[in-house]
Amino acid sequence: MVQETHNGMEGWNVSDTTDRCYLNRVYTLHNYYRNRVYTQLVSGKMRARMILLGGVCGIVQPILTLFMVVAATVISPWFRWDTNAVSELGVGEVSLLFNSAMWLGGVFGFIFALGLRKYLIGNRHGNTGSFLIMVGGVCLFLVGVFTITFLAAHAIVALGYFILVPIGILLIGFGDGEKTTKTLSLATGTAALLAILVLPTIIFILHFKVGFAVPEITHGLIIAVWTIFMGIKLSARCPH
Repeated sequence: MVQETHNGMEGWNVSDTTDRCYLNRVYTLHNYYRNRVYTQLVSGKMRARMILLGGVCGIVQPILTLFMVVAATVISPWFRWDTNAVSELGVGEVSLLFNSAMWLGGVFGFIFALGLRKYLIGNRHGNTGSFLIMVGGVCLFLVGVFTITFLAAHAIVALGYFILVPIGILLIGFGDGEKTTKTLSLATGTAALLAILVLPTIIFILHFKVGFAVPEITHGLIIAVWTIFMGIKLSARCPH
């Protein structure tokens, strides 16, 4: 029997070529599974952090965005709830405050959707829904870029946010097996669509003295309820 050193493994008794090949395979498999386990551990930690970050953003985003928008309506000397749209705040004295709300809301909303997507991994409806919410976050950001001065572009990105986010929430509701999340998602998704599509029509037909700002802020409040709920859920149930 000959004492040999093979690939850094000392103390192995190797008698022939067959033994060397066998040891090579064992050593290769050992390294493969060790690296695989390490990769899975790192991937799991990164996923957990992304979910937690998404949860925090989901709590902060609606509170911060709505606060800044409402503050802009209060500070603005000309804004009236019975005649104006919220988007009109994107130009004029309070434009920086309002547009900053859109930018921050879009960024936080995008990160929230990323965390949501990681949380709902493997759920086909959930993945599609979180992707639509992600695109909605991009649209919200662009609302602060394409102000009402750029009317066509502004209308496209604003409508994208108003429509895509509720549809994404509905899809998550259809795909979620948990009763509370399912019920809340279906209810808020439907209510948000009604607020932005049906409520303005009712206001117009019945000649109510209400500006488009009312349906816009109603839509925002409805989405905020769901986003905060999901943000808390992601933060509390983040896998470690």
